[in-house]
Amino acid sequence: MDGIRGVELTPGPQATSDSDIEAFIRAKCGTSYHSAGTCRMGADDAAVVDTDARVKAVSGMRIVDGSIMPHVVTGNLNAPIMMMAEKTADRIKGRSLAPADAGYYRSPA
Repeated sequence: MDGIRGVELTPGPQATSDSDIEAFIRAKCGTSYHSAGTCRMGADDAAVVDTDARVKAVSGMRIVDGSIMPHVVTGNLNAPIMMMAEKTADRIKGRSLAPADAGYYRSPA
């Protein structure tokens, strides 16, 4: 390979240790994806928000975005987040729809 490859472009020859590579990754890498699951919803002690999206440690505050998803969905986050916002708004207003028994797809683990 030495005869056909060029000089290393990134992180570059100056990155020689694990800490150099870690510093490069922290400075240059990001994501174009929406984060989800960082403040997950749940009824257990490890959850950040309760099942009504109320932040457990801050009174009077709710979070309704992708961060409260307990599990990341396998598709675009837009529709599920809109649904969570609508359901949370209904809960705040004291409205609720009757439960539905419609089927759904669960991907194999």
